[in-house]
Amino acid sequence: MNRTEVTTLQNRGWANEGIVFRAYTSQWLGLRRAVFRLYHEGARKHYLTGGVSERDALMRSGWRYEGITFYVDRIINI
Repeated sequence: MNRTEVTTLQNRGWANEGIVFRAYTSQWLGLRRAVFRLYHEGARKHYLTGGVSERDALMRSGWRYEGITFYVDRIINI
């Protein structure tokens, strides 16, 4: 967590809800699941999802798949 980023966002009116999940760089024995990153050129927005079917549906509707961004524990619902 970047404390400076948190403080900057709080000063702009965002609410700090605490740590929701931890992000990892590896799948670690299959105990973590991937979070996928997509980008939509027209909307100029990124989207993160942990669902393979949601990722695939977004790709069919024009979102560009950018790969696995990080991994989360399987109990986390993203």
